[in-house]
Amino acid sequence: MLVVRPVTVDDTVFVSSTVPESEPVWSSLTSYALGAVVRGHTPETTHRLFESQQSLNSNHDPTTDTGTWWIETGPSNRWAMFDALIETQTQADDEIGAVVQPEGIVDTVSVQAISAATLRVVQTDDDEGVVFDETFNLVSDSGITDEYSWCFEPIRRLTEKTITGLKPYAGASVSVTLEAEGETVKCGALVPGLSRWVGRTRYGVQVGILDFTQKSRDQYGRYVVIPGSYSKRGAFPILVDNTLIDELVDLLASLRTTPTLYVGDEDYASTTVYGYFRDFNVEIAYPTHSLCSLEIEGLT
Repeated sequence: MLVVRPVTVDDTVFVSSTVPESEPVWSSLTSYALGAVVRGHTPETTHRLFESQQSLNSNHDPTTDTGTWWIETGPSNRWAMFDALIETQTQADDEIGAVVQPEGIVDTVSVQAISAATLRVVQTDDDEGVVFDETFNLVSDSGITDEYSWCFEPIRRLTEKTITGLKPYAGASVSVTLEAEGETVKCGALVPGLSRWVGRTRYGVQVGILDFTQKSRDQYGRYVVIPGSYSKRGAFPILVDNTLIDELVDLLASLRTTPTLYVGDEDYASTTVYGYFRDFNVEIAYPTHSLCSLEIEGLT
């Protein structure tokens, strides 16, 4: 089990992007029409979008006059992959490229809720130059078990990919590029972070989803379906060295309010969950090892 402590991506870390932040910043000198979209003008809202709720909307500050004149709709397209949601996606034609440069060490990067054909990750150190450069084909081979399924099953792409093994260089830049020529490329979350191995994931892992779609029957017995979001969930039994128990308890306590990437087994993408842990227990069962259980609920 890897626990990836995420880097907070802000203006000091987010170096560049191929996706422009084209939404205009609100101005008190402009009269906005019904449905007009602007960005906030304060440091806290400069990457948040607001939609005008009335015509002739002049000199009404969207950061304060919410409800009657403005409603906040979410992050700007450029920053959607860095908010605390997966369903808000950065979108662009053909390619999404982003470069982040944290001060500390990043050895893992994950992309969630993606739609692309290829993923390239390049890590560059100021002194050593390029220290990691790999391109990944995002076509999934899961479920391809024989010649028939190879030939006739629809091509399915990975919707998430986690790359471990980046070099432990402090202050290195990480470039992530998602490409699909002639298509709309999407990315719900880009998560750089520093991993910590906390124990061996045992057999008995449970993975699934929490579905927030509303399903009900009308008076004639027909289903009425209101589509909603869903999130991944996982329950992991872990064998932990007793020398790591105190550190693990402190680590999880510090991450209880932080969206965190949990990698149960790198061979199964379904065991990678980006979200919050719901429950954590330790049974100090043996002189050298303990049995831990960790339940995680993913972001929507």
